[in-house]
Amino acid sequence: MKTLLLPLTLLLTLASATPIADPTATLHTPDLHRRQATTTSSSPTSTPSAYALPTLPYGLSDLEPHISREIVETHHTKHHATFISNMNLAVRDLQSGNITNIANILSSFRYNAGAHINHSLFWLSLAKTNSTQAMATPSREREALSSLTGQILSQWGSYDAMWEALVEKAKELTGSGWVWLVRGPGNLNTVEVKLTTDQTPMMDPWTPIFCIDLWEHAYYPQYKNDKMAYLRSIKNIINWDEAEKRYSKTKLSPVVGTEW
Repeated sequence: MKTLLLPLTLLLTLASATPIADPTATLHTPDLHRRQATTTSSSPTSTPSAYALPTLPYGLSDLEPHISREIVETHHTKHHATFISNMNLAVRDLQSGNITNIANILSSFRYNAGAHINHSLFWLSLAKTNSTQAMATPSREREALSSLTGQILSQWGSYDAMWEALVEKAKELTGSGWVWLVRGPGNLNTVEVKLTTDQTPMMDPWTPIFCIDLWEHAYYPQYKNDKMAYLRSIKNIINWDEAEKRYSKTKLSPVVGTEW
């Protein structure tokens, strides 16, 4: 039986109808070696792998000194892979037709699918240290050609001022979550800084430009409890080329086969 690959946003919409009580209570043991996009099987006990871990667009050490190789490797191959494994198991449970535990299945799917979407965009939001995509201060050429840069300068006056607004917004987060630079709803060109808690993705009407993981596993092994130092350092490896693409072309998705 071929696994049906449903759009993540459709499944997330269905899952959102059920409040999340404690999503971590229903997580399955991860299989970190499962990487195939689809699988075929006639066995009802086999686990489909509808979604796969994306390949990083840079090497494990390429974000140093801002993010250590150890963090990148663990974050990608352990944390992100675990979310995907749990999401695939939830998809299997949804497709089994057994609805006796549907509330917990939907809660598990919603949590892990949100984590997969967020992490997929997070990896794309970063660029190799000292690369042309990761200039903390834009060149004059970029200022002239980039509509995102123009909007940032129009609203905040400088990249530094925009980043300080992002850091201040991150201080408002209670617990774990994500900080985002987003484009305004509709045809608005305005840019805003937003927060989401836990593993909640940024949904309509906002268009995500980039996101930064504020969970401890993203920074604690290197920065300990100094989250602000992590935020001020990661500024140097934001992929502004990717950010410009996302700002200029709405509805881009970090996950192949899905739509925002």
